[in-house]
Amino acid sequence: GVAGSAKAASELVQRCRGLGTAATTLDAVRKHWRSTLGAVQVRTPDPALDVLVNGWLLYQVIACRFLARSGYYQSGGAIGFRDQL
Repeated sequence: GVAGSAKAASELVQRCRGLGTAATTLDAVRKHWRSTLGAVQVRTPDPALDVLVNGWLLYQVIACRFLARSGYYQSGGAIGFRDQL
């Protein structure tokens, strides 16, 4: 887990307990992704393409390639489950 000991885990649970903490954390996550994904914006004649390029595709690259450190072929889905183990 995240904590190095049972005591540290208990302290983490106490610190993260309650809806207020969850709402604050969710807000911080949303702000992070808005800031990250908003750094580069593409405008095309097709609004659906704008949403795809400015949101989902950029998120996919960051989440799969940088954060998860998966290979180029792994995130595409063209390879079977066992090949990604």
